[in-house]
Amino acid sequence: MTQAMPSAAYSSGVSPGAYGSGAPAATLDAPAPSWQQNVEMGLGHIRQMDPGFDEGTFREMCTDRFFQIQAAWMRRDGEKLRPLLTEEMHAVFTKHIKAARAKGQINKLENITVRSVEPTEAWQEQGQDYITVRLLANLLDYNVQESSGKVVAGSDSEPVKFEEFWTWVRPVGGNDWRLSAINQAE
Repeated sequence: MTQAMPSAAYSSGVSPGAYGSGAPAATLDAPAPSWQQNVEMGLGHIRQMDPGFDEGTFREMCTDRFFQIQAAWMRRDGEKLRPLLTEEMHAVFTKHIKAARAKGQINKLENITVRSVEPTEAWQEQGQDYITVRLLANLLDYNVQESSGKVVAGSDSEPVKFEEFWTWVRPVGGNDWRLSAINQAE
């Protein structure tokens, strides 16, 4: 979701910095854990509450939902998005869909290739599991005027590569994941 998709300004505001793992605080003698160690620790906490959690299956779900969200976005179909997004994200997507309709534009997303889906953060907070994944992908991303089909933004021939961070949330345990934030890489 590059050009017209909601991004960092629309995140849920939840931060892994507030995550309390119960692990002892780092001391001056001990080096701080690496981000990979923090991710593994967070995934370990998620597995404690959901022994069936599998990182490979989660990555597949992220990829599948990425394509579902892209397709619904391009069709400007807020109802198809509803079960995939938190209420806050659904409201943001709906706002952007209405704005695109008002301008008479359709955001076209074609030839999508997902290069990688890697967890970058995992934590639990206030009865919720959170996992942020780094999505690397490329696609054709352009806007057309609905009435004429004329390209008004982007390119229908030059692919763009992008990196985004998608945060997924669910109630702790074996529940369904929903997208709660999209942040652009800097």
